[in-house]
Amino acid sequence: MKPASPSLTVSALAAAVLVSAACAGVQDSGPPTPQDAARAAFEEAEETYEASNYLEAVREFQEIKTKHPYSAFAPLAELRLGDCQFEMGKFLEAVEIYRAFVRFHPHHDRVAYARYRIGEAYYREMPEDWFFMPPAYEKDQAATRDAVRSLERFLKKHPGDDNEKDAKEMLTSTRRRLADHEAYVADFYLKRERPGAAAGRLENLISRYPDVGLAQDALLTLGAIYRDQLMEPDKAYDAFRRLIEMFPNDERAAAARKALETLAPPKSEEAPEAPAPPPADASVPAKPSAPAEAATLKDAHSES
Repeated sequence: MKPASPSLTVSALAAAVLVSAACAGVQDSGPPTPQDAARAAFEEAEETYEASNYLEAVREFQEIKTKHPYSAFAPLAELRLGDCQFEMGKFLEAVEIYRAFVRFHPHHDRVAYARYRIGEAYYREMPEDWFFMPPAYEKDQAATRDAVRSLERFLKKHPGDDNEKDAKEMLTSTRRRLADHEAYVADFYLKRERPGAAAGRLENLISRYPDVGLAQDALLTLGAIYRDQLMEPDKAYDAFRRLIEMFPNDERAAAARKALETLAPPKSEEAPEAPAPPPADASVPAKPSAPAEAATLKDAHSES
């Protein structure tokens, strides 16, 4: 899934700045100002960028930063430098530029755009599937984890942003990729007779990615590992029980219910035993005999 490029948002903001500068020029028909020069330079650099001449655009946007560092176009030129790197496939270089923009312009209107592009750049950096190569989920997932963190940060800080829908789609895809990786590693350990390590990976998959469609199989496999290989019936019982509780209508829940029929519930879940009944005369104090009662009264009078 390739999300639509949001680069037009920078152009839209630049257009607003251009209109503002033009209005100022109408009010004052004096000699050209530094803002006019920055505007003209940015317009020229934008044309170069839109023509996909990214190397030349880098030079032109960098020149705006150098010659017009205090103009309204300097921050926009910084963003465009990141966009140029992005369009040339240099995603990690783009990330550094976007991060610098957020760091040095924390209140700028385009901070949300920069954060979104960080997540998108990491997303594009993720391993891809090729028909003659191992599946992408078998490869290193560092970029995938970075994409998850960046996209979650963007969605948390900028709810309702124009790029929210694309960010959510990318986040769903990246989380599924990480879950696939956990399942792959668990299977790797099982094939090498390391059930404890496999169980750890499956537990991680279930706790972090319960909503991507893999937790059902993971819980069923986990229960079987605990029951048949690790000889931990209490943990097996818990895995099957979680499958039934989390996915009661899933077809694998039926297999979990059948598995529970062969397992005793953990002691902590068994009903407590009823206390033993007290002796027949324990609930009523014995009444002293008449001679004993008289002796007690006599002792009391003697003490008084």
